[in-house]
Amino acid sequence: PLQLNERALPGKYVLTIRMHPVLGTVTDTSVSLATSTKYYVVPRTLAGSVYADMLEAIKQLAYVADQDQIDMILDADSPAERERQFEEFWKRLDPTPQTVRNEAFEEYYQRIASANKRFKSYADGWRTDMGRVYVIYGDPRDIERFQSQTGTTLIVRWVYNNNLAFTFEDSTGFGDFRLRSPLPPGVKYRYNR
Repeated sequence: PLQLNERALPGKYVLTIRMHPVLGTVTDTSVSLATSTKYYVVPRTLAGSVYADMLEAIKQLAYVADQDQIDMILDADSPAERERQFEEFWKRLDPTPQTVRNEAFEEYYQRIASANKRFKSYADGWRTDMGRVYVIYGDPRDIERFQSQTGTTLIVRWVYNNNLAFTFEDSTGFGDFRLRSPLPPGVKYRYNR
């Protein structure tokens, strides 16, 4: 069986093995006694895209980690050490450490990717107010849309369970929704399944 590095780059690969004769301690590579070729594909994965830009992935920890934890990872002595500390951070949050998958890691970065698609404005979607609330809490139970009393701005209200609600206002008309009701102090993403 072919053992691949768990972070092999996505793409199509060809592995060719040739058998050459050996005379004493010298291998004659001009002659091939046998050849075998194997084609394989490394699929694109969420983890692969996260690890492709490690510095951005570390910055994106803003809604799950404290700033001192992020700084500690960023200040690592080498890229390899930075990656090791990043992995250790996520291992501590893994709800099922006995399995290969880390559901919290997957859900968190799926929300980051989704926020980037759904809420991009003047900044990456995960950095917007709607993106931040979405990454921390996920999809709201209900969404209410209405115009302000003056009719000049669009207001969106996201309602979650436990009477938790957030109000966003787009006063520019360009989809730049700003949070008008504060987040609870110190709130962070938590895996809840």
